[in-house]
Amino acid sequence: MILSPADLEAPPRVKVTASEHSSAPVNFEGVTLRSILGKAGVSFGESTKGNRLANRLLVEAADGYRAILPTGILPKTNLIR
Repeated sequence: MILSPADLEAPPRVKVTASEHSSAPVNFEGVTLRSILGKAGVSFGESTKGNRLANRLLVEAADGYRAILPTGILPKTNLIR
């Protein structure tokens, strides 16, 4: 599934402040990954069993950086708030 920029802007926005070891805090604002994945039909919790654990998420940034994340591990991280 490919989501348009409008799809990515539709959910409510959240603000997060994060810092890395010795760096100054940085503010981020945007929609949560959970809300975007929900639009794509990805669910978490009890339904994340069996074959659903094999699902992968390809994330590509504007600068060409790509990452593939197994959706089964996302609930164990702070990526899907």
